Amino acid sequence: MAMAASAVPPPTGLGRSRGDETALYHLSTQLAWFLGILDRAIADAETTLTAVLRKERFWRALEAQPVNPRQRMMLGRLLDGFEGKLTTSKWAQIAKCSHDTALRDIEELSARGLLMRGPAGDAAPATVWSSRTSERSVSVTNTKPSLGATVLPVAALVTGMVSLQYGATIAKNLFPVVGAAGTSALRVGFSALILMAVWRPWRRSLLRREAGWIALYGVTLGLMNLLFYLSIARLPLGPAVAIEFAGPLSIALIASRRRTDFLWIGVAVVGLGLLLPVASTSALDPLGILLALGAALAWALYILFGQRAGRIDGGQAVSLGMLTAALVVAPFGFAEAGLGLLAPEILVAGLTVALMSSALPYSLEMFALRRLDRKSFGVLMSLEPAVAACAGFALLGERLGPVQWLAIGLVIAASAGITATSRRPVPEAALIEG
Repeated sequence: MAMAASAVPPPTGLGRSRGDETALYHLSTQLAWFLGILDRAIADAETTLTAVLRKERFWRALEAQPVNPRQRMMLGRLLDGFEGKLTTSKWAQIAKCSHDTALRDIEELSARGLLMRGPAGDAAPATVWSSRTSERSVSVTNTKPSLGATVLPVAALVTGMVSLQYGATIAKNLFPVVGAAGTSALRVGFSALILMAVWRPWRRSLLRREAGWIALYGVTLGLMNLLFYLSIARLPLGPAVAIEFAGPLSIALIASRRRTDFLWIGVAVVGLGLLLPVASTSALDPLGILLALGAALAWALYILFGQRAGRIDGGQAVSLGMLTAALVVAPFGFAEAGLGLLAPEILVAGLTVALMSSALPYSLEMFALRRLDRKSFGVLMSLEPAVAACAGFALLGERLGPVQWLAIGLVIAASAGITATSRRPVPEAALIEG
């Protein structure tokens, strides 16, 4: 007990009074001694309670920025008061992972403002510091994410969209030769081979729960690719993309709580609607619409499962997920195209589609998924129809009218608005050596 631990023997002479004055004096001295012990016990309890509450605030603030189990464990060690200097090697030893994985964990948390390197590369004591008091304490302050933590995920998403649309122009030229399912099989199959070679996911074993999340992520990834290619074989690219965007927009809508959120989502919906070819004289194919809606559902599930899988290890999740997607799509591809998929010129074209439409964009999306909340990711992805319109103008000579440019402006405004208004407090930085 705090009081028992801090108690010291009362002053000598207590209880030895010979008169009323002496007894009163010793009673006052004893009372002062007791109150001193009580004051120290209250102070100790207050310090302990403050530390517990600050730690709880830290984890609550971290809810908006998911971390993988290794990172959560190591942050917990820091919060509990790590003795000495925490180096990358110690991180790898404690977390039981490779040095490269430890370095990726540290760099990711550092980019998100959760860890901070010591001066001149030296490790300072591995504890959480309060920037307001400069005193050693477990503290959470309402700081905004760093500029890099906000800009890098957005830049990664835009780069992935540009790459995806360039690959789509190549893929459509393959439809007459190997069909939509065959093209999808080439795209996903080559992407899986590339990502497996780059990330080498077999170096780390998976828990059963982790394997389950990656499997769900891979199945939805494969279905999203297959259903979208089947839909654009029956629909113009613009309507198909717009219908498919019901998926991420529904995620953004579900995650919304404030009126401004609904306002920005409404702006995005108006922009997407303006991109539809409303002047078309022919009705859209019902089966094509159904396939696009299926792709939208798969896309929504891909966002949800992708965030869960991304907490494990970004490279491992996306490579094993793409391998699972290839196993899902390959039977449909060979059923449609047969051995024609293995022709050399088809393989070269399929490799190009895989690089531009899957391997690069999905890796960039996984990078962004681990750094953005679901709502921001869902609305930011609405930039893709605008990027597609620009790619069509630049690569295919498709000229846009004033209405289409207005739509692009609305979509970009919605994406910027939802990003600017969805910033949340992040935990104060910890001090660590890389």
